[in-house]
Amino acid sequence: MHKPFSAVLIGSVLGFAMVAPVQALMNERAIERCKAKEAAGTHQLVSYSEDSFVGTAYACIDRRYL
Repeated sequence: MHKPFSAVLIGSVLGFAMVAPVQALMNERAIERCKAKEAAGTHQLVSYSEDSFVGTAYACIDRRYL
């Protein structure tokens, strides 16, 4: 009984531990990709913290959809 529980617990801990660095990497990528599009005036960098699981998330959105 303890081995399946341990496997699920360890898997959950590892999964949640990987979420924060992946979110930070995705934010960095969104910011970098949006710089040129913002300069052209077609996109805007948007943060949506209440929808994110681990803090603030960023996305580059076309201004027509804002």
